[in-house]
Amino acid sequence: MRAPSANFLTDKNLETNKPIWLYRINITDSPASGDDGDIYFAEYNADVAYYETNSGVVTARTYLAFPISHGGITENTENRIDTLEVNISNVSREIQAFVELYDGLRGHKVTLRRVFATHLADSSAYVEDIYYIDSVTATAETISFRLTSRLDVLKVYLPRRRVLRNHCPWTYKGQGCWIEDDAGNFTAPTLFHDDQMNLTASTAGIGSASNAVICETDFTPVSVSSFSAVNDSLLIDVKVTNASALMAASQIEISSSATTDLEEYYIADLTSMGLEDNVWKSLVIPFSTMTATGGAFDKTDIKRIRIYSQVDEPLYMEWKNAKIRCISDGLDHDIYSDTVESTHSYAYLQFHSVDAESIGLAKATDFLVVDLRLASGTLDTAGYLEMASSTNDFSNAWRYSDLSGLGISNIWQTFTLAFDDFAIIGSGPDLSNILRVQWFDTPAAGTITYYIRNAKIKIVKPYTFEVDADACARTLKDCRRHNNALQFGGYPNVPSKRIFRA
Repeated sequence: MRAPSANFLTDKNLETNKPIWLYRINITDSPASGDDGDIYFAEYNADVAYYETNSGVVTARTYLAFPISHGGITENTENRIDTLEVNISNVSREIQAFVELYDGLRGHKVTLRRVFATHLADSSAYVEDIYYIDSVTATAETISFRLTSRLDVLKVYLPRRRVLRNHCPWTYKGQGCWIEDDAGNFTAPTLFHDDQMNLTASTAGIGSASNAVICETDFTPVSVSSFSAVNDSLLIDVKVTNASALMAASQIEISSSATTDLEEYYIADLTSMGLEDNVWKSLVIPFSTMTATGGAFDKTDIKRIRIYSQVDEPLYMEWKNAKIRCISDGLDHDIYSDTVESTHSYAYLQFHSVDAESIGLAKATDFLVVDLRLASGTLDTAGYLEMASSTNDFSNAWRYSDLSGLGISNIWQTFTLAFDDFAIIGSGPDLSNILRVQWFDTPAAGTITYYIRNAKIKIVKPYTFEVDADACARTLKDCRRHNNALQFGGYPNVPSKRIFRA
């Protein structure tokens, strides 16, 4: 029997007194440092300062006032506590998040204490009952826990072997399984079970792109009063990834206006600059080889640099260290610092190295799961999605071509794409070092903007004996041997008997 303290019994017998119910619910079995892994609620109209006990040590604890209630505790004639139902508000979805994260909290400990408001300073003035969560149900308003004794949640069935009508008791593909043939051989099924490997979280990695790579920067105006368009040069460091994607319709511009094509000099066709993949190149461009456009260039008010190219394949551009070299004073005048400015023509998700090879990624059976959205424009058949093991090498990947037929719209949609439909580009990605999923598209007309997020690899594993067992339907009506005959499986080494042909 429970033995409450004298203070508890005294207040219990007061007609006007009512105990406060305090709940301690275990959430995680491996709490982080500084957190005991439990939550504390009070069935009361205000927070309650009381105590908890851990391995005999009493510690002060605040129990938070929360919409929580119980169905009443009863005892039977054998002094055994019956089951109990606890209802918690689900309006904030906080408790539901724990339920979903920790497998329904089944088997987690719940400690109930009853204490009177007049004795909150007495750490022993309580009655305590301990339960374990057996099951949970949830609605939009309430989370309901069914609590029971520990023995009821051990998941042990007696007798150990139970026979249920129309239900198979054997381990799938193991001894006694109906799919065993007369020679004692097992026919392994394909596509045994699936799992998903996250590449990037759903809240991160949103990118966008358009049909032109445009990197422009407005900066604090700079005056180069000694500038001469006849004698001086523009100095700038440029780097590109996939230089072959540069088109003749490209320019480097320097301007004294914040508006495109006004008060500027430009040099056209970056394909003639000798740029190489992923190599910084310091360009020296005489202004005498550049074209002036849009009115008089104000050498005392230089404030804008713009680099762009039209594209029909992925392109990444970077620039830094812009200067004007003046012959008259023999100086290089800084226009913009060594800060790197960049832009790209594709939407991508980049993440830490993911080893998909170690879990058996197979191109023939597995999938890429990803969220896509078309913000504006129309997709072209030349567009594609690809998975790569490099952040700047476009020559080795798995590529899914022509996204135009997928029905991508201006709302986020999740697409599951079979890797078997991906072409192998170059030598394909290094599966032990997956770093990026990227989407490149050109517009059918005008411009285009698109977004990508939340990439996963869906692994579909073939069956391996004694690994991931018991995944069949487990019902007689769904069981068929490879020759389409249903069989009865006995104990190991007991011949199976055909009972009917489907």
